Amino acid sequence: MMIYILDENRSILGPVKKFSSFIWFPQYYETGTFELHTQPELFELLNSGAWIYRSDTGALGRIRKASYTMTKKGDREACVKGYTADQILDERVIDGQVNVTGTPEAIARTLVNKYCISQTARKIPGLVLGTLQGLGTSVTTQVTGEVLGEWLHELEKDQVMSHRIDYDFVNDRLVLNVYQGKDRTQNQSVNSW
Repeated sequence: MMIYILDENRSILGPVKKFSSFIWFPQYYETGTFELHTQPELFELLNSGAWIYRSDTGALGRIRKASYTMTKKGDREACVKGYTADQILDERVIDGQVNVTGTPEAIARTLVNKYCISQTARKIPGLVLGTLQGLGTSVTTQVTGEVLGEWLHELEKDQVMSHRIDYDFVNDRLVLNVYQGKDRTQNQSVNSW
């Protein structure tokens, strides 16, 4: 696995080849988090970065804080913390009253297109819609003044669905994907556990 620190435009600033700890904590019904501890010499790289990319999964994270920490042995480390890429949807608010009908997947795609892709002033560079999966059953709802990402998680939760932003590193695209987990409990016989 290689870890790269990227600038605001998602251009590589440099790699992180060694680290003492790397915690990537994705969440299903909310934005995930990450934390990376590495050599103190990399603090400037971490501090100048806006994104962190992990090559093994293609996951992208938004850097929120770079700092120094102390290990249990008293050694200084550089540390960076932040959120998974789907946090960028929390930077948009659903303005006005919006009435929507459709599956949670269709509603998510419609609202992300409206508030993050098609409006020039609110456009998130590189964000595109992923492949329509045809998930969920239709609902009718109304929303006013909510944070987009948080509200979508709540809407999707009723049908055991969620969304994430996957990163296409080669084409520098942020891809919105809506997905639904599989029931792997002992009370079912369709999906192996």
